[in-house]
Amino acid sequence: MNDKIVMQKINEMARLAYAINIARDNLGYSVRYINYKAIKKAVEALKVYDKLYFYGIKNTSQIKREYLQKLSNVGNYIWLTVDEMSKGGRAIDIERINPVTGRPMTGSTSAGCINVLLGINDFAIGTDGGGSVLGPAMSCNLYSIMAKGLGLEGKKLKKSTDAINFIPGIGIIAKDLFVCKNVLCNLIDLDDTIDFRNLKVGIPRKGDINLPIIGDVREDLYNIERALSKEGITVIDIDLKDVLKRKDAIYKLNRAFEEVDLVITKEGPIDIFGLGDSVLGTMGYVGSYIQNSSGKYLIKVANMVNTTALTIPSENLGVGILIMAKKGNKYGTGAIKLAEIVDSNISHPKLFYEYFNTKEYDDILFEVN
Repeated sequence: MNDKIVMQKINEMARLAYAINIARDNLGYSVRYINYKAIKKAVEALKVYDKLYFYGIKNTSQIKREYLQKLSNVGNYIWLTVDEMSKGGRAIDIERINPVTGRPMTGSTSAGCINVLLGINDFAIGTDGGGSVLGPAMSCNLYSIMAKGLGLEGKKLKKSTDAINFIPGIGIIAKDLFVCKNVLCNLIDLDDTIDFRNLKVGIPRKGDINLPIIGDVREDLYNIERALSKEGITVIDIDLKDVLKRKDAIYKLNRAFEEVDLVITKEGPIDIFGLGDSVLGTMGYVGSYIQNSSGKYLIKVANMVNTTALTIPSENLGVGILIMAKKGNKYGTGAIKLAEIVDSNISHPKLFYEYFNTKEYDDILFEVN
């Protein structure tokens, strides 16, 4: 074994030590439980692998044991934490702060995102009923895949605060798209032979969706549209007007999927100028205004329409591309391939990644001579 590989393995153990220290600091905040058996598994894994992936699991009974077993069977996946979530599965988490925006954290897979940003975990597994994976990920400028359309779903039927029945989808959150895709491939069989160029892609018409500060989504997506057109992908304007209310958004998205196979839009800034929470939304004109200023549109219904959905962070705070594909392996795989094209055509703030990738642990901040 050469010196470079030895150092890489040592660095992975040092990274685990850092992760455990940070997890201990956040026990009771973003971390519900630390799996100290991870140390033994990591030692065994490094006999075979040079790279480890630490992960956290949302503290919910909705995640099926078979999914957890599949992750456990991957040699270099190291389960490290059980992650806290927003109380009652609420769409905002008033007990935790978004490390990027300084606002209340988006829920309900809130702590999973925090633990990825803090460097505790490389990816988080969560559930999404009305945007509970996609929303938190986008609010933290992270990547996510919610794979309800590929068959990854929770155990029980639930009802949203606006009286819509749904089964949660299972999702993955990480700092890069490759990790999300890699985890997904270990949970289900993806058909990578699908020619995504045959799929029809819909985008909002001009004037349909206007984001705070960003403006018209249709105009903002011109560069993405050109990139897709160069790949020979058909892009069609679709009606996505008036999608603030969930029932209207569900109707419009289902109608869109009669015409196209995938939908690409942009959402955000998530929970910066408002708070996208239906509890607040029921509290008169003031609550409704706050909810409608949250930057959440179709992200709230992607699971309820049984899509495979991905978020890709942009250069703007709390803003990202949302890709949704109708149910089925063909369309879900196509969505992932489109996401890879889109991601390669988006710039990301360098300082953001440098800040959240630091691995220095200072428990005592003064120097002892």
